[in-house]
Amino acid sequence: MNVLAGITLIFLIAGWMYATNDAPIRLPQQTVWLTPKPLSSGDSLAEAKCLSSSYDDATRSLEMKVSVKNISQAPITLRSYSTGMVAFVNGGAADMAKAGPKDFVGHMTVEPNAPIAAGETKELTLKITNELFNSERIIPLRDPQQFTAGLLRFDREGGGEEMVLLHSNVVPTGYTTKYLP
Repeated sequence: MNVLAGITLIFLIAGWMYATNDAPIRLPQQTVWLTPKPLSSGDSLAEAKCLSSSYDDATRSLEMKVSVKNISQAPITLRSYSTGMVAFVNGGAADMAKAGPKDFVGHMTVEPNAPIAAGETKELTLKITNELFNSERIIPLRDPQQFTAGLLRFDREGGGEEMVLLHSNVVPTGYTTKYLP
């Protein structure tokens, strides 16, 4: 073993000497930091900020309080919340059928469920109860900190829509006992 270690050390030193004699001036490894210009998705419709978020594991219910400001010139309505590969829709069966495969679409209740006027800021409460939170592990309950993120889809009266990023920490309020495989 000592002979193999010695031979390895000799090869390393010989390789290093060959590299420094062959190319005595070496440039350090270069990296380029490139920040692309953001692409515009058109006129913005809304700004959203999550005020609080709680998840009850026993009932598989997520409740978020969201402050929404309409920055467009027409009334807007919250239509859906997408997170992971799941979409939760504020609407009927036809809206849910358009949102994606029925196994990954759920219902969302928005209170108050009324359009937000131009320039108005309104506090909305989103309530979602679905088994997908558990089966798809959307809420990371076994992490030291629970965060969630998703996209709110707003529709403008007269046409147009925008997806707005919403992220929040989640406060768990109820637990069920589980044993991970």
